[in-house]
Amino acid sequence: MIITKEQHIELKQLKNKLAALLLEIDNNKVEDLLTIDEVGIFASELFDYSIEEIKGESRKHNVVWCRGFIIKFSKEELRLTDSKIADYIGRDRSTVTYSYTKFNNTIEEKPYLASQYKQFKIDLL
Repeated sequence: MIITKEQHIELKQLKNKLAALLLEIDNNKVEDLLTIDEVGIFASELFDYSIEEIKGESRKHNVVWCRGFIIKFSKEELRLTDSKIADYIGRDRSTVTYSYTKFNNTIEEKPYLASQYKQFKIDLL
């Protein structure tokens, strides 16, 4: 396929427009639109646990899973540090780091859980 000079110029202009749009999207980051409190409330309603239960000492599987959603979303989408997430959920930083790794490993092993997290993310955004 041969591209004319006019088509080449048009493609370059479209490429520049796309780059500008991507930059604009990047400037409107998720972390500017949502707080960890809002993520926690959403997870609380989704999993039917109170914020107190989520922040509490419970090690029940579903409560831990709910915390995992909050941790992963807050770290990746809100770009919060492990320390800030730890402050919110009432754990120490190393626990957040471990939970994040464990959560990611679990969703890699179990596709249905990955799709559940993906839906969680879509619903929040």
